[in-house]
Amino acid sequence: MNTYTLTATLNRNTNRKTLWARNDSDAMMEAIAHIMNSAHKNKQGAWALGAIKLVDSEGNLVAQMEEK
Repeated sequence: MNTYTLTATLNRNTNRKTLWARNDSDAMMEAIAHIMNSAHKNKQGAWALGAIKLVDSEGNLVAQMEEK
């Protein structure tokens, strides 16, 4: 398993989540599930409105989404 870091940043406030997945595609699916669940719980929070990045253990950007 590989380690990935998912971050959401809004108004200088950053939330982080560590994910473990076999590959980038699996990590993206895990990230999507976390983002959707967290955004649903707090529609004004960083996971709903913030800039989101998924990086691998070496710091390589896997995916990103701009702040809304």
